[in-house]
Amino acid sequence: MILNVPSSSELDYFSSISERTSESTMTFSQLVNYFNNNGLYSIELDGRSVGYIAFRKILEEAELDQIVIDEQYRNQKLGYRSLLLWHQQLVSNNVKKVFLEVRLGNDPAIRLYQALSYQRIGVRKNYYRVKDQFYDALLMELVL
Repeated sequence: MILNVPSSSELDYFSSISERTSESTMTFSQLVNYFNNNGLYSIELDGRSVGYIAFRKILEEAELDQIVIDEQYRNQKLGYRSLLLWHQQLVSNNVKKVFLEVRLGNDPAIRLYQALSYQRIGVRKNYYRVKDQFYDALLMELVL
């Protein structure tokens, strides 16, 4: 498995797998914005894209905005392995801290981030809106 800078032709695929997730989706135009700002990696397995990481990097900090693995490739620890590779790339680019927010109740994602040593640093009340219901966001940080 590797992380690669995607080609623009992969954005439709990324948009389609984002739409199929039960969590918040990223629009095509948002994906284009990440692509144009060097904040998008393709997660590749055996030469085929199976997901993506969308992020922002500012000086010595990065924010993970979304990681999505296509449903047919889940439960293979690809999210965990992808984030480990991403962290290595961040370190090589002098990033010292990574931040993220995750919906409270998204237990698989929270367990993933905890397994990677992310620490809880706060909560944003009623941050996410899903089908007219509001959910809190858990703020997490990783010191690299």
